[in-house]
Amino acid sequence: MDQRRPPRGKIEFTRNGDKLEVCDDQPDGLRAVAYVINPDGTQRYGIAASGSGNCTDRDDSDGSRYNLNENKRYTFRVCLDENEDGSGDDCFCQSRKWRAGAG
Repeated sequence: MDQRRPPRGKIEFTRNGDKLEVCDDQPDGLRAVAYVINPDGTQRYGIAASGSGNCTDRDDSDGSRYNLNENKRYTFRVCLDENEDGSGDDCFCQSRKWRAGAG
């Protein structure tokens, strides 16, 4: 029986400062990508981390698109991407909802 974990990336969200961090936590040749989806379903922004153990983050000090509206629920989606060309080949996706605002 194969005891390996399925390939995946990891995201963390900190309400105070709207900090989103995406980490690529497996040496599988894929990069981890994270997307923030507005309450209306449109994509607000995406970030990526490549290479096992590498992380990338953004927060509200990085500009207006990263400053989320207080007390609104956003969907945070993390996926793995094979070729980094934005062609929609994301796989192994997981989503969570978090409320923005001071925590």
